[in-house]
Amino acid sequence: MSAPQLSSFPIARAEDLIDRAYMTGITDTSRPGLERVTSVNNIPVDSLQRGGFAFGMQPENIDRNIAFASAENAVRAQLNRARAAQALSGRPGVIFAPHGMVGSSPDFATMSTDIAVPYARQVMSRADKQALDQRIREGAGNLSGAKAPIPDFPGIDRATPEYLASIGGKRKNILQALDEKPAQQAGALSRSQVRAIVTEPSEFNAPFGQVNAFYELDPRYYREKNPLDPVASDHPSYAMALSGRPIGLAREGFSIFDLDPSMFGLHGIPAVNFMEELARRRMGAEQRLADALAGNGDIGRARTNLRGYDFPGLYGDGGYGSSVQGMLKSGGQGVITQEMVDDLLRRGLIID
Repeated sequence: MSAPQLSSFPIARAEDLIDRAYMTGITDTSRPGLERVTSVNNIPVDSLQRGGFAFGMQPENIDRNIAFASAENAVRAQLNRARAAQALSGRPGVIFAPHGMVGSSPDFATMSTDIAVPYARQVMSRADKQALDQRIREGAGNLSGAKAPIPDFPGIDRATPEYLASIGGKRKNILQALDEKPAQQAGALSRSQVRAIVTEPSEFNAPFGQVNAFYELDPRYYREKNPLDPVASDHPSYAMALSGRPIGLAREGFSIFDLDPSMFGLHGIPAVNFMEELARRRMGAEQRLADALAGNGDIGRARTNLRGYDFPGLYGDGGYGSSVQGMLKSGGQGVITQEMVDDLLRRGLIID
């Protein structure tokens, strides 16, 4: 891997945050430093790392006034949330504080298949590749983690970067097939190995909800009569983008729970009652499992749902269950107060 082209970023300043409306959102945990992976185990590959929390601080995105990129529907949802957040403050623009997703999030990015596919193409035998192609076309995975088939998959030898960029979330199906025992025995990279290459080191074992950066979204998009039109992104993984500029990084990542406990007024949940709502939902999950065990419902699904609320804590000591993540991933919003900024300054996370 080459050295990162971006090795330092500006630190966010208090004056850019005080009394500003803000919103959170999710970002993948891939490397943002424009490193280029050129070989793995002496097998040549070519994958430029350009995702993650500092995506909007890469020079070409600064030039294009792009703060964040994702699928079109996701970006439109963020634009609508930004309009709602803007109404909370009289100052123009909205501060965007993206937080990291779970450790598997880079599986979606083209950077992962740009490494895994050409590697497999070069190390696997012809017979093993034919078996892999059939597995992908028929659907990879077992009953508990099955991936949908890709009937028109052109084959591992003919899957170009352009094709892989065009299939969206189906890229994860290919990584699943490469992670299965037959492909592993044939020499393919596992998903864990690919994640280890692609993931930003500071995001390893980070808690779900870690904030690393702040952006100001373009206020032109949040005036009452303006159409909410996202702008095009040139990132191969993410077609559309939010317009905005970087404010700066936090010196180290911190939990969104620390930023503003009142932000958790999500999906109609009163902010001050977030933990009470969490407990209520878990009780409901317990009741659904009890009903299933009594013969009324799917026991496996009920158990999975309940496990989604089992998490050791909220501050990085083990992560969150999937159901908790579902409550948080669509994001929160509020106003960054003087008290919040003073706390970030006291902890040395931003500068005065």
